[in-house]
Amino acid sequence: MKNSLMWFRYDRRINDNDAFFEASQNQNCLPVFILDEGYLNLKTTSDFHLSFLNDSLNDLKSNLKKINAKLNFYMGDTAEILNFLTDKYKVTNIYSNKIFKGNYFNELDNKVSSLLAEKQITLKELKELYPKYYMSKNKIQLTNSINIDSILSNLKDKYSCEKITTIDGLKIDFNDGWVHLRKSNTEPIIRIYSESISEKKANHLSESIISDIKQFLK
Repeated sequence: MKNSLMWFRYDRRINDNDAFFEASQNQNCLPVFILDEGYLNLKTTSDFHLSFLNDSLNDLKSNLKKINAKLNFYMGDTAEILNFLTDKYKVTNIYSNKIFKGNYFNELDNKVSSLLAEKQITLKELKELYPKYYMSKNKIQLTNSINIDSILSNLKDKYSCEKITTIDGLKIDFNDGWVHLRKSNTEPIIRIYSESISEKKANHLSESIISDIKQFLK
């Protein structure tokens, strides 16, 4: 009997997910998401990120439920949790999709890979590709009396912990996507472009920024 573990990370979906498809071909498949304690301690992890994460996990839970599966959520040290789960469920293969997100995730991947190699468990990272992204286009209509530069400056300050680019407007890079704001040169409008790993999440990013702007205007 082969027992597999599907380690969901940024690929929090079941459609268009090769790792999940391969994991589900095993006789038993355990879907898992681990909120790593190191991620919580990163300076770039904000309440906004955690709210975004919560929404995407709820979507994943709902979609798994439709196919009579359950998402198992854990929080703590990723390597220790995987060590516990592989022993408890006698897992032979772990499936996941590789993350390209800098030193933190590289170090975590190396730690997990070393652990699994010692236990002779295969880690199958099927797609070493950047995730498929979806774009959302929005705009907010203002009045001539409103200082748009001041609004963009307020947004820049609010999200100062994120990667900020001020070439051709204001671009804010989040863990799961980005938002780009550009003011019109002919009318009092801010155009808002966003990208994320799903259409719903791209729209959520734009809606959050629009909500911020409305708060600034009160």
